[in-house]
Amino acid sequence: MAAKITVNYWSLQVFTIKSDHGLSKAGYDRIVKCATSILPKGNILKENLYAAKFMMKPFSIGYQKIDMYSNFYMLYYLENIELTKC
Repeated sequence: MAAKITVNYWSLQVFTIKSDHGLSKAGYDRIVKCATSILPKGNILKENLYAAKFMMKPFSIGYQKIDMYSNFYMLYYLENIELTKC
């Protein structure tokens, strides 16, 4: 018997894939569109990244947004703020 997957579980899994593989918003939306097209009628997924983020907001564990630098520069912060090399 197949396991039942909730909308919350699905959204979390696709968020993880998006994060792990650096997918864009469009990439996320395309995965959802593809999955929706193969599900039986009546099964509903959040239609895009915005809707999924809104639904998942109450479960958020929070995060700190850090700017990314080009040319593979490393950004040090907190206790390593004075470092200049790995």
